[in-house]
Amino acid sequence: MKLSRLHFLFLGFIAFAVVLVGRLFSLQVSDYGTFAAFARGQQYVFADLTPERGAILGRNRSGEESVFATMQDLPLVYAVPRDIADHEATMTLLRDVLMLSEADAAELSERLARGDDPYEPIAERLSEGMAARIREAALPGVHVSVARARVYPQASRLAHVLGFVGFDANGEKRGVYGIEAWYEAILRGSPGKLRGERDGEGRVLEAFSQSTASPVPGADIVLTIDPHIQYRAEKALQEAAEKFKVTGGSAIVVEVKTGAVVALASVPTFDPNNYGSVKDVDNYTNDAVSIPYEPGSIFKPITMAAALDTGAVTPETTFENTGRVSLNGYTISNVLTQYDGRLMTMIDVLRNSLNTGAIFAMQQAGQDRFLKYLEAFGFGSVTGIELPGESTGSIANLYTGREINFATASFGQGVTATPLQMTMAVGAIANGGTLMQPHVVSEIRNPDGTVETFPPASVREVISSKTARQLAAMMVRVVDDGSGYATKIPGYSIAGKTGTAQIPKVGSSGYESSHIHSFVGFFPAFDAQYVLLTKLDRPQGARYAEVSAVPMARDIIEYLITYAGIPPDRPLSEN
Repeated sequence: MKLSRLHFLFLGFIAFAVVLVGRLFSLQVSDYGTFAAFARGQQYVFADLTPERGAILGRNRSGEESVFATMQDLPLVYAVPRDIADHEATMTLLRDVLMLSEADAAELSERLARGDDPYEPIAERLSEGMAARIREAALPGVHVSVARARVYPQASRLAHVLGFVGFDANGEKRGVYGIEAWYEAILRGSPGKLRGERDGEGRVLEAFSQSTASPVPGADIVLTIDPHIQYRAEKALQEAAEKFKVTGGSAIVVEVKTGAVVALASVPTFDPNNYGSVKDVDNYTNDAVSIPYEPGSIFKPITMAAALDTGAVTPETTFENTGRVSLNGYTISNVLTQYDGRLMTMIDVLRNSLNTGAIFAMQQAGQDRFLKYLEAFGFGSVTGIELPGESTGSIANLYTGREINFATASFGQGVTATPLQMTMAVGAIANGGTLMQPHVVSEIRNPDGTVETFPPASVREVISSKTARQLAAMMVRVVDDGSGYATKIPGYSIAGKTGTAQIPKVGSSGYESSHIHSFVGFFPAFDAQYVLLTKLDRPQGARYAEVSAVPMARDIIEYLITYAGIPPDRPLSEN
């Protein structure tokens, strides 16, 4: 009996030893790779090294550069909730320093109450004053550190062109809107790789860490934007916006011969440093390239260009201005009736902004040819500027062939265009008939030292140089003694056209009682350097563009003449 028990006990030890040896063999031999990898996963850390994002710059006429976007070390505050000794004192400090709303404070208080939480981010991009106050308080569990962040030194200036660096759907930082989005891959650069070891508490040991692949910084982008002209355009636009209480507006300045955009402004605007504080995301939209509108009478020079270039009319061609035109049951009238019942020339059509005269010019050119010229001027297609969200506008209703659609299109109704499309189309007239490709990037400076430049690019010849010169002379008359008189400057030939356009109702037929005021022009008229457009949406206290968009344009023109040193091109006796 005793031998039998000892026998079984011995056999039990033998079996246990066999299982133990088998398990050790499995751990050390068969499954060694698996457990070694698991151990390395706990001991080692592999991480991406974030590259330095490229800067965005502007350059003035003297070649001096200004920084629009860069990277900078900024303070941030975080907490280790398990180390917080006095929850109430901590919340009082953070609520006071960070100026938290009641809802934000409640949410933060809940996060900081998690006793087992090793890390909670609280706020980044702190001012030095905020960071100093938190440091001085020296509350346990609350720490101030620094992190690289995207900074826009000029605040809201050029915001719609720049965009900002935000978060995508996966929570990763990337460019949103504007140049930041369009050139995301170029600005971002290529991440590197870090291999490091952790200590027993999971902290990375710098002495045992090494980079296995160095990050490649992003390229710097130099814009065609001139900081001085941009400032003046924004100032003029903001003053007009406040004076007339507009809902939106734009100001664009482009070099005629190169297509380089030297100023592009929109309101309402925002500060990309604090993009999260914007309540209406529509504020991020670049009105000048993304929101088409019915341009109204500033479209009439385009209609006249088609009629002149086909030889259907000359500047001196006359028509009987009856004051109204009836087509397909519709009656179209002129806004100004004092010229009704008179014989009018094509010069008068532009100078006095006659809808009936624009219809006459379109009819003389013919619908098919008129449509071809609109396409050639770039309407119905994007300009190709290096900015996201560009709209094509629409001339779709002309493909129906309906006569009434062509009639209204002749004076800028029933067709839509973006402010940039209108600027470039009129810029083609200023440029002797050649349409230029607009561009907002001058050069890209790669981290390897190479530089990619972007020379001027023409799209096509739209009208002859003769037609362009005739039309320029007709548009000078608009400024000299027509609706654009407020832009007249002694000693300078300025070509322009005003527009007071109706706004289509959304969801129903007809138009609102509000209007959009615009001015588009170029100067000097017969050797133009700049083409510009000003636009104000729903201005209050101004019936026509002559008292809103036109004075704003004059402000910018006067500045450009002085800044660019443009000499007078006509005797004072002609003024």
